[in-house]
Amino acid sequence: MKTFGRLIRRYLLAATGIVLLLVMLGIAFIGRLVWQESSRGPQWEYAVGNIAESMVQTDEGLAFGPEHAPEEWMDGYVWAMVLDDDGDVIWNYALPQELDHHYTTSDVARFSRWYLDGYPVFCWAAEQGLFVVGVEKDRIVRYNAYSSPEIVRGLVGSVVPILLSLLGLIVLICFLLSWQGAKELLALARRDNARTQWIAGVSHDVRTPLALILGWAEQLEQDTALPEHTRQKAGGIRTQSEKLRTLIDDLNLTSKLQYGAQPLRKEELTAGPLMRQLVARFCESPLAERCDLSLTQSLEAEQAKLSVDRALLERLLENLLGNSVRHNTLPVQIRVETARVGRSFILTVTDNGRGYPPEVLEALQAAEPAEDAPHILGLHVVEQIAAAHGGKAVFSQNTPNGAKAVVTLPLG
Repeated sequence: MKTFGRLIRRYLLAATGIVLLLVMLGIAFIGRLVWQESSRGPQWEYAVGNIAESMVQTDEGLAFGPEHAPEEWMDGYVWAMVLDDDGDVIWNYALPQELDHHYTTSDVARFSRWYLDGYPVFCWAAEQGLFVVGVEKDRIVRYNAYSSPEIVRGLVGSVVPILLSLLGLIVLICFLLSWQGAKELLALARRDNARTQWIAGVSHDVRTPLALILGWAEQLEQDTALPEHTRQKAGGIRTQSEKLRTLIDDLNLTSKLQYGAQPLRKEELTAGPLMRQLVARFCESPLAERCDLSLTQSLEAEQAKLSVDRALLERLLENLLGNSVRHNTLPVQIRVETARVGRSFILTVTDNGRGYPPEVLEALQAAEPAEDAPHILGLHVVEQIAAAHGGKAVFSQNTPNGAKAVVTLPLG
């Protein structure tokens, strides 16, 4: 699972890197266009409005403001003229002869936004009249905004190659990542399959000798002809063998649940009778001799319908109850409670023992177990069984002392 997590993180980092790369390339492309615009576009010393507002009335007629020479005012422009309200030219500067004529309202409306006889023009409504300046033909392109034709041609000519280059780069990166990821996923699948088969094989091979050990230990423990201390040792062998059998079963089950090899044989059951039967089954086991077990169910929980795998739910409850017994030296009081909250069935198991060690709770709440994590296989199986049924298990300390586990299952 750690390898899978690293693989997912690698893909996320790669995707983030690709997005950042595209953003940086886009910014660089826009910056290049801005630089081209600033270096190759028309350079005007004064704006049209500044020139128009500087015009003064003299005895000889309109003239540029005295602050600068006409050539300075017209730096970057070709010609200029002023039209009165009737459309007649009342002043001009270097105006081409073909433009020196009367203009109708329609003429003014057309050239005020576009071109006048091929000249890109700019207009400004001044006190003296409509101030119009022209720029050299083919110097800029006007379409609501303006730019030099070189910039437009460069933009059109470079967009397709840049897009194709970016697309090729993305395809190449995705291919490399997919190829490497496929190799790692294949290796991960092979490793997990080998692990599952190994666990299943070991579990199968251990069960037969373990069953013999349990049988012999039980016979020796019940043999009254043996000394008491010998029978006690036999009882210890039986107890430890039962722990070992539980560990093997948990290991095999968690492996199957982790990789989806454990089929869920769900059936619709009434929660009340089911919980009484499961608690009664535990009371028949040797572990029940070391605890005081009680079951409390609300009326709504009694009548609730659960769609569950009976065997897995029994294992879940057995692991919770067995955990409370095994990790407390003195006889412990265990309380099993059920309740219904909305569309959820709540199973709560509490005891008055020592509670969960802090490192156990930390391991249960961690996304991935640490290298030095404590043994929590039985509780991890509880989490997996709850998750397989679409629910969850939450572990905490009981108040005032002891352990508390809350399992939430969806109702059928």
